[in-house]
Amino acid sequence: MKSLGKKIRKCREWFELSQEYMALQLGITQSTYSKIERGQIEVPHERIRQIASIFGLSTDDLLLIDFTHLPMQQGGLKVKIDEIRPQIQNMYRDKIQELESEITDLKKQMEDLNHFREKIVPS
Repeated sequence: MKSLGKKIRKCREWFELSQEYMALQLGITQSTYSKIERGQIEVPHERIRQIASIFGLSTDDLLLIDFTHLPMQQGGLKVKIDEIRPQIQNMYRDKIQELESEITDLKKQMEDLNHFREKIVPS
């Protein structure tokens, strides 16, 4: 839960929005919004969708994008999501490759375990 709150905070900061603005858009108090960012309260899926919508993102983008690796705005100008789309796609591609590698490793481990089991448990 804390990691979601940190991600939401990083995203809010990246888009240069205040907690007060976010709270107003969500129809909650700034104090309640602050608890979301600190991971002190459970965030229902619908609220996550609302937060993503404020940023102009899909829920998947909000949950998957690592905002710590995106370029910061220069001169106080916000970078539009379309301008960073290639970086987002690269992050998705890297994550897919990482997961595919993990799957390959797990399949190899399963094969090794099956071979080991066949050796110690005769048919």
